[in-house]
Amino acid sequence: MLRRIILKNFVHFEEKQDLELPSNSPILFVGASSSGKTAVLELIRRCLDSKINCSLTTRANPILTAYAFCTFSIDSTNITDIKDYDSKVISGILVDGEQTVGEDDRDKDSIQEITENDGNSSDDDDDDEEKEDQKCDEPNKRYDEGCDQIFHKIIIYTYKNKRKIRSKTYIEKKDGKIVDFQQNVKLPENLLSLLNEGDHEAFVRKVLLYIRTNQEKGNIYDEKPKMWNAISSTFVGVLSMRGMGTFQWTKSEKIAQDYKEDNYQNTCKHAEIINDLMGNEVIHDDIEKKIFKYLTDGESIEFTKTSNEGNSDSITIKRGGKTFPLLKTSVGIIEAKQFSLLMAHKEVKTICYEEPDRGMHPQMIQRMKEVLYQESQKSKTIIVVTHSSMLVDSMWFKNIFIFCEKGNGIYFIKSFDQAIPDKNAKLSEIEEMKTLLFSSKVLLVEGKSDKVVLQGIYRHCFNKPESERNEKDGNILSYQILQCGGSSFTKPVKTFCDNINVKCLLLLDRDTVITTDNRGCIEDINEGDLDIDSFKEQPIMDFIRDTENGFDSLSSELKKNGKFIWKEGDLEDVLLSDRNKRKDIYETLEIENPDSLREKLKKKMKKKLSHGLKQEQSERLTNIIINYDDVQRLLNFLRDS
Repeated sequence: MLRRIILKNFVHFEEKQDLELPSNSPILFVGASSSGKTAVLELIRRCLDSKINCSLTTRANPILTAYAFCTFSIDSTNITDIKDYDSKVISGILVDGEQTVGEDDRDKDSIQEITENDGNSSDDDDDDEEKEDQKCDEPNKRYDEGCDQIFHKIIIYTYKNKRKIRSKTYIEKKDGKIVDFQQNVKLPENLLSLLNEGDHEAFVRKVLLYIRTNQEKGNIYDEKPKMWNAISSTFVGVLSMRGMGTFQWTKSEKIAQDYKEDNYQNTCKHAEIINDLMGNEVIHDDIEKKIFKYLTDGESIEFTKTSNEGNSDSITIKRGGKTFPLLKTSVGIIEAKQFSLLMAHKEVKTICYEEPDRGMHPQMIQRMKEVLYQESQKSKTIIVVTHSSMLVDSMWFKNIFIFCEKGNGIYFIKSFDQAIPDKNAKLSEIEEMKTLLFSSKVLLVEGKSDKVVLQGIYRHCFNKPESERNEKDGNILSYQILQCGGSSFTKPVKTFCDNINVKCLLLLDRDTVITTDNRGCIEDINEGDLDIDSFKEQPIMDFIRDTENGFDSLSSELKKNGKFIWKEGDLEDVLLSDRNKRKDIYETLEIENPDSLREKLKKKMKKKLSHGLKQEQSERLTNIIINYDDVQRLLNFLRDS
């Protein structure tokens, strides 16, 4: 099982990222598209045997060194011939930079000192550890400086209580081919002291120097430790299809009858997981059938594989007494079959899955969540990359890693625990926060009535004729409206947004900033740097009417911090602010006995809004209030933000 990932200077991650992977429940990678989630899955694969790699991950800064390390826990009962090995194995990849910071004579002196003092460095071929033969797939191992890129794989393991570090060197040729350089190096155990102290920078620097020094001296060997293949055999990554032909469309030239059989056959050919694993002895058949039946809610669906001489196997599905080709089967059912096969694999202990819920019905996704949780209890590390809040469960919050943009294309990774501001927050409150994991911009409102009215205003902006649109109206529509459930929750949500770099604006009632006594006189203003002494104990309306030092000045201060407050008080006060249009609003909201006292009338309005509006009600209400002063202030606030 994979237990830890450390990486630096790959893809978007110029700074060091350290992911301690929790156990006993699925691990979720969430974040915006192209934020590096899939790249981290690829880096795990890069750290393993080069047989399952055909390219080198790009670096964030090409002139600096890049590295990645994966720590695995290996169960010897599941892998033959490794009973004399310790369970902990670290496998990594190092790419030397054009600039190597800190590599000076002191580094070279320390390498010499480490080599002289280490008793397990170069001549340990006398032990009885078996190795795999060195095989070079590409005979041309010549290195063209300036065109090719050298990189190194290293593995750290313990055999019969003896710690070992081994390296293999590869070349990525200009044409993208990966070539085995055939200059493996045995590194001294003393280097591990740096790794144990957490000084990965010094460890990588000295390892690279040691490898280069020994390759220049010809201190190389031919074998490859079998642990590389052992950990690779327990790993599988499943990535979404990329490239042309991902979707069918009705304008395809190949939809004609002449291509029908070829289309059916190609679909079966590309279903590699089903082809390779269905009927394979590495699958627990009973477990696979049980999982698949549970995912499909007990429906009788049977996959059949038929061998075709000279062609790839054909896969058909029997459902409801009828037989269908694979091409005519829903994506959700195919995903469910692939998922059940992988979960029932006898050897795989680390599974990285990108968007396994594609094409699945919501009920199937819910059942899949339960299977993910159950299977992760069986000494498995299951990493899921998702853009769906349906896969986020309150039981897994501690196992969520959020991929966030820092700016200028540089990203960082935070665990949910690191981002949550209040460790004692109620679970219901945290549930609201999961929506933020998939947002880039949010507008926080206090209650349901605010959200209902804002949604109507959004629709109005979207449906305006082109000639009437403001060039900044797109800014308004880019903000997702999120209901907080009260002003007390806005602060932790805002802090959470700041921690994961989500743009966050607040729409608040006036009393969250300006407190008044029962006479309507100001007691305090708890935001901004205004001199409020002259307004204390004065009617709030005096403050609002003062255009130079009063409300307008406060509003400008709040805007800098992404906050907006209703000048009239709260939303219901805004709706009542134009006496000439109150009757229209009462009729639209179907308010009975509108002659009630103001506070009682406001409660009626809030209740009606909180229950939701029909589309025609929402449109009519929006048309009534769209030119109100407070509404226009809000629109300009959003446009300018």
